[in-house]
Amino acid sequence: MKNKRTTLISFKGIVIILAFLLCQASLRSATITSAATGNWNAGATWVGGVVPAAGDNVIISGNFTVTVNTSASCNSVAITGLAAGTGNSVLRITPGNTLTVATNVGIQPGTSATNPYFNARLINNGSLVVGGNITMDASNISQYGYAYFDQGAGSTTINGNISAVGYDGSQTSILSFTGAGTIDLNGASSSLSVNAYSHVNFSSFAGNINVNGSAGMVSIAANGTLTLGSGASNLNLSGSITNAGTFAAGSASTFNYKGNTTQTIAALNYYHLTS
Repeated sequence: MKNKRTTLISFKGIVIILAFLLCQASLRSATITSAATGNWNAGATWVGGVVPAAGDNVIISGNFTVTVNTSASCNSVAITGLAAGTGNSVLRITPGNTLTVATNVGIQPGTSATNPYFNARLINNGSLVVGGNITMDASNISQYGYAYFDQGAGSTTINGNISAVGYDGSQTSILSFTGAGTIDLNGASSSLSVNAYSHVNFSSFAGNINVNGSAGMVSIAANGTLTLGSGASNLNLSGSITNAGTFAAGSASTFNYKGNTTQTIAALNYYHLTS
């Protein structure tokens, strides 16, 4: 009888401890929303004066620019335009600084049909590490609101996927290289999805996109466009590519099939093709 009672008390103790730990984890996770233009580590930048911590979900909204001026971590990031008004919601990562996001990054402009100029923008000139996906979604707004991802001279490392989709009739979801940066998709099946009315554009910069998983994919949907540009850009692919839209290779660009297993060379107009 004594042993049974001791076991019951011990079990109750374990349950209490687990409940306490779950409660503490919940308390440590919060949603932190921008309140003004400013630096990530400044309390005045955020509602309530609370700087985001590693487990927090961050929302960049309003006509504000939040600058990552130090190494920082959070659980997720949503860069969103407002339902009305005009402006830009911007997250900027500066050189020498790293933002680590445990799960996903979302970039979505405003949804107003009467004030269609509220853009959402991610500018990376430092280092961005994303445990999940980067989703650029401008599919539910008029043609004047844009979802932007500007990859500068820094690096972006993703364990999930990049997906971009725009609004019917206009390329409103745009991933552009604004410097000689690198985007690494490191998951075994990570994909770059250039969906309808979106554009991935290397412009004139010597940027790099590395799809490193053997089951990774680049997919270009109807009305989607991938432009390697006029610079010495590189698209390095370990998996496969499908194209139902537009693929354009610039005169100095290289498409490299780099997989360790058998790959099928897609019927595209390449300029430099290596394997």
